[in-house]
Amino acid sequence: MKSIDYLETLDFVDKEKIGMIGLSYGGFYTLCTTVIDTRIKSAFACSHYNNRYENSWVDWTWFDAGNKFLDNEIASLVYPRYICIPVGDNDAAFAYEFAEKEYNKLKEMTDNEDWIDFVKFEGIHEFIKDDYYIEKFLNRLED
Repeated sequence: MKSIDYLETLDFVDKEKIGMIGLSYGGFYTLCTTVIDTRIKSAFACSHYNNRYENSWVDWTWFDAGNKFLDNEIASLVYPRYICIPVGDNDAAFAYEFAEKEYNKLKEMTDNEDWIDFVKFEGIHEFIKDDYYIEKFLNRLED
C-alpha cells in the first residue's frame, strides 16, 4: 500500500488506473492487497488460488486465519473490481482441481461473473503465457 502511496506522487502515474499483478506468493499478496486497497482497480493473481485445507502451508495460514477465510471468500471482497485468476493444469504446488472447487464456491456467492476470470492454462507453477488475459487486465483499467 505504501508503494501505491508513492506511485500516486509521480506525475506520469494515473491514480485512476492502478493494477496489481502477482505470481505465486505475489498472487497471494495481489489477492489480499486488492481487497484492502480499493485504489487497485484491476488484479491478476497467477498460480496462487487454492484450498487452504488441501494446501495448509504454515506461512499462508497465519494464526489459523488462512483456514478461516479461504481464497473464494477473500476473492469475493474484490467485487466489483476486476480480477483474473490463472491456474496451471500441471501446477505441482497447487492442484488445479482444488482451485476449481474454490472458484465454484465463489461463483455461488454472486450472480455476476463479469468481474472475474478463472483460467485453467496448460502449464506448471508459472505465469500464464496467453496475452489475452493480460490485455483484458489492462483494458479493465480503462473502465
